[in-house]
Amino acid sequence: MEDAALEELYLQEVSSKTLAVDGHFEFSCAVSKHQKLVIIASYRPPSGNLDVFLGALENLLYELSTSYKKYKMLLSGDFNLCLLKRDRVSEKFTAAELQST
Repeated sequence: MEDAALEELYLQEVSSKTLAVDGHFEFSCAVSKHQKLVIIASYRPPSGNLDVFLGALENLLYELSTSYKKYKMLLSGDFNLCLLKRDRVSEKFTAAELQST
């Protein structure tokens, strides 16, 4: 392999655990300063309240966007939602995500 094809990803863990909400919202974040990228993995337990989850996620995204203004964000996770069917829950989730971008 050529060296140009290999790019190391240097990650720095983000400490914002005060934003986690037991039973509703868990997350882990890492930052690549070289790639100007914030990577977020989140989890909502199946019994977790969607409104609490969305509020905590919004707070996290706000905190990260103010700390890393020129960085892109990659949000992934297990939201325990079926986004394939259109109902109140999926609409609420996708509307919240679009507002955060």
